[in-house]
Amino acid sequence: MNTLAQMLTEVAAMSRDQAVLNRQQLAALQGQAERQTQLLSAMVSRAGAAAPAPSFTGMTVHKMAAHDDPQSFLEMFETTAAACGWPVEEWAVRLLPLLSGDAQTAALGLPAPSRGQYGEVKRAVLDRLGLSEEDHRRRFQGGKLGPTERPFIFAQQIKDAATRWLQPGGSAGEARMLQKIVLEQFMEGLPAATSDWVMCHRPADLAGAITLAEDHLAVLSRGRAQEGRPVPPGGPTPAPRRGPTSGPPHWTHTRPTPRPRAFYNNNRPAPLPRTNPPPLSFPPLGPARYCVYKGRE
Repeated sequence: MNTLAQMLTEVAAMSRDQAVLNRQQLAALQGQAERQTQLLSAMVSRAGAAAPAPSFTGMTVHKMAAHDDPQSFLEMFETTAAACGWPVEEWAVRLLPLLSGDAQTAALGLPAPSRGQYGEVKRAVLDRLGLSEEDHRRRFQGGKLGPTERPFIFAQQIKDAATRWLQPGGSAGEARMLQKIVLEQFMEGLPAATSDWVMCHRPADLAGAITLAEDHLAVLSRGRAQEGRPVPPGGPTPAPRRGPTSGPPHWTHTRPTPRPRAFYNNNRPAPLPRTNPPPLSFPPLGPARYCVYKGRE
């Protein structure tokens, strides 16, 4: 019994020592994991600080050409200047050498202090070229489809004028409102017959209204061509549509053209010549017949 008790005591002591050793090893592992985590964080931070940020300082804006739209050129210049991080105070100085024609004349006509302010330069250029907000409003409200214009091009012009006049934000509500205004003005700017046709079909969006307008104008052009009336040059032509590939032929009943009365008068057969008929002779009545005849009298 003493030997067994001694053995149990030794086993318990060995268990306690093993538990202490395990706790020490676990603490060492945790400390090592923390040190590795700190090391990785420091390496990532140093790598992020050393990585160069994207730079647009090498970008250049070409000089305005004669075929460039001035307002689109100014918008492109603003986008490039913001991407390159140019100070706003330098925008006017960087823009002046890039202008040409009437835009350059309008900018150089400003007083010297105003030439260094980008807002003043931009306003002078747009006013000189008839591209102010008021000009876009008049262009939007007074737009009409010309006889040689296509509805698609006319719709784009109306939409551009409305966007530059109203300058909507990026919200979905403002985008829907702009689409509705453009749709209504597009239908108002069409010819009377085409406008009524499109409005009767109540298109849901601008694309549907453009398709209806092009189809109606194409039908009108085809009708003028068949009647021999001149068709405006460059007018819309219908897009080819796929028809049925098989099926019985379609017969159209046509009434014969009536012939004039002179046709029947000229083709009437000539009458036969008249001859005097021979005199009729009756046999003489006999006595019996006479008696009967007389008795009847």
